[in-house]
Amino acid sequence: MGAQFIDEISFVYATPGNIVAAASVLPALSIVLVSLRFYTRRIQRAQIGIDDWLTLPGLVMVVGAGIALIIGVEMQAMGYPTPVPADPSTEAILNANPVQSLIVQEVEFAVNLLSTLGYGFIKCSIVLFYRRLFVTFRGSIFDYITRGLIVAIVAWTITFFFIWIFACGSHVSANWGSRMDLVTYCEQRLPMSNGFLISDLIIDVITLVLPMPIIWSLKMTLSRKLAVSGVLLIGSIAVAASIARLILAYEVTSAGFDVVVDENLTISTIMYWYMIEAGISLIAACLPTLRFLFANKSLQTVMQSVRSAISLRSSSSHRGDNDFSDIESNHSRAQIYGPGSGTMETSAVGKTDKGLEMTHFPQDGRIHVEHEVSQTIKNT
Repeated sequence: MGAQFIDEISFVYATPGNIVAAASVLPALSIVLVSLRFYTRRIQRAQIGIDDWLTLPGLVMVVGAGIALIIGVEMQAMGYPTPVPADPSTEAILNANPVQSLIVQEVEFAVNLLSTLGYGFIKCSIVLFYRRLFVTFRGSIFDYITRGLIVAIVAWTITFFFIWIFACGSHVSANWGSRMDLVTYCEQRLPMSNGFLISDLIIDVITLVLPMPIIWSLKMTLSRKLAVSGVLLIGSIAVAASIARLILAYEVTSAGFDVVVDENLTISTIMYWYMIEAGISLIAACLPTLRFLFANKSLQTVMQSVRSAISLRSSSSHRGDNDFSDIESNHSRAQIYGPGSGTMETSAVGKTDKGLEMTHFPQDGRIHVEHEVSQTIKNT
């Protein structure tokens, strides 16, 4: 850091290596996981939902932000100290605008826009995934809450996207101008930045804890509740990054445009945490869908048990658009005889009528039904 700057901030600055690592590894992992998400849907022959499609623009934003940061590092701006003016006076520092600082501010402007859009797409994808998993009938409390949260996220994304563009009024170029330009034209940028960071954290926390009451109220074993909660709480890493970024930004903005703070290193570090939050959020949004990666007692089994438990609970108390009435859980058994013999069970959810019981003599390679049930679905 330049000799004319006094480090009065408690955080550790991100190095060029830190920035390149975050800006390359996280987008690369995001590309892999988003691709696997769609591959999973295809091999499962499952419908690709809006929650899946929204990961694609989210991925574009994450990759774009990573590219911008890497370019900033390659030009020896992001992660590097602010050049010290030949004239060490306060007035000279305020009016100075070296090339490195110009690059840092342009990267900051681009990452602010890209990350805001990226956060919006990713948050909406996560909430829509919750709806796919937990909303079993329209009109439930969870249905209304998630609808309201999606509206809030969309409004938040659009609002702050334009706030970043016009934070300096009609003087958009002041966003990458000198410190004097920032003081003159961008007086509201710091409180706007704080508002963005605080509201982002609030939405992250709400999104993270939203499904927990439902999961822990279901009639599942403790191990299954912990498994589902653990998968969904992977997003807590992104929340931690959001908290770290908020603390960092608060320390900086509390001092205003103070000349004793190294501007380039400070902005670089904030953008570094932006990248971490965006990348981890997208990764966390994709992991629950990659059920085929889990063997034996798979995540798929756990998630299906959640869906079944919700269906059983909601159907017993409500009859809606896709409800079943008089729910009972029944099983049919089939015994496989011969080499590799074993037992296969299937279950039916819905009102069932006892069917035909049959007994056959074992024959190699044949499946013999011991108990057959039929399922009746009664719409109301």
